[in-house]
Amino acid sequence: MADNKPALLFVDDDNAVLQGLRRMLWSQREQWEMHFACSGAEALQLLEGRPFDILITDMRMPGMGGLELLTLVQEKYPGVMRIALSGQSDKEVTMKVVHPAHQYLSKPCSAEIIKNTITKALGLQSILDSDLLRETVSQVGSLPSLPEQYQAILAELNSPDTSIHKVGKIVASDLGMSALVLKIVNSAFFGFYREITNPVQAVNVLGLDTLKSLVLSHHIFSEYRLNGELGSLLHHLWDHSLKSAVFAKKIAQSLGGSRQMVGNSFLAGMMHDIGILIFASQLPEYYLPVYRLCQREGLKLWYAETETFGASHAELGAYLLGLWGLETEVLEAIAFHHQPLLAGNTDIAPLTAVHVADYLEHNFRNRFSVLNNGYLQDLKIEHHLEEWKKLSEHDEGNHG
Repeated sequence: MADNKPALLFVDDDNAVLQGLRRMLWSQREQWEMHFACSGAEALQLLEGRPFDILITDMRMPGMGGLELLTLVQEKYPGVMRIALSGQSDKEVTMKVVHPAHQYLSKPCSAEIIKNTITKALGLQSILDSDLLRETVSQVGSLPSLPEQYQAILAELNSPDTSIHKVGKIVASDLGMSALVLKIVNSAFFGFYREITNPVQAVNVLGLDTLKSLVLSHHIFSEYRLNGELGSLLHHLWDHSLKSAVFAKKIAQSLGGSRQMVGNSFLAGMMHDIGILIFASQLPEYYLPVYRLCQREGLKLWYAETETFGASHAELGAYLLGLWGLETEVLEAIAFHHQPLLAGNTDIAPLTAVHVADYLEHNFRNRFSVLNNGYLQDLKIEHHLEEWKKLSEHDEGNHG
């Protein structure tokens, strides 16, 4: 690509749809290099000949359908972002692409939604500057759950007295489940007018029948099977993440944040360390020595990760959740929660709440963490710190 324009590939067996996409996106021709294929086989031929950044494919096509195409691209070209384009009547088909598709758009789809989705996706490349890690993250269809949470969700969904309240609590207590349910419910396929940031609410929106089908028939959740040091790390991770989410929500409320900011602070607080789960589950043999080094030498985990892999769990987690379509300010809070000044954001935001919440939760447990006082001073909120410390001490005391 001599001009370095992002390359997009649209696939649909209906030529009228492809022509409509050409017209709809004509104004973007100077920014994007767009290719159009009328079958899965033709799309694979194009992919073999040159690199692409994004694939957007219809699901119902004769011969090779969208599910097969997305699965093959996930395996052979993992660096390509994969978007499914499906009609509202294709709910069962959509459930099958939870793993191979990063996002799902609903037909008919407006030019604005397609442009915004593509623009956000292309912007993710600035978060994670490593082709190897991008490919690793892009292959992730779901994140594993702790064994006890995984067994609990199966038991509850198989119970004759299944309670959506109990199901919601189980999902909300697990990072992998929460992230995937939020990915599904916030997709354009469901068409909600505002972002859903709470896993319990997401479960209620999906409903028991849909969740049962996703979990029991399509097996969207999986169990984390590693024991030893990484298994222990992930148990601590779940606890730290959930408590950080509560702290972040209360900090955002104390700063007079809007409903959206409070919700995004809670979500970002829950997901801020999800990159550790990605490292531990996808690259365990490489990650374990890094974790051991930090334990032995007292190094910051994110610093050792950056030195070893070229990026930390913060960027890794933000990149995956960006692929899955989460909001930009949530991604910012995750990506920069260790170094908030790098975000260049001069406003109070979910990043503010998560940076402080992460610091307070770590330090309550006598784990080494650094608060960027200069960042708080720039925002003129450093005087709230003692109030937040008392708040966190009260909460931790109540948790026992």
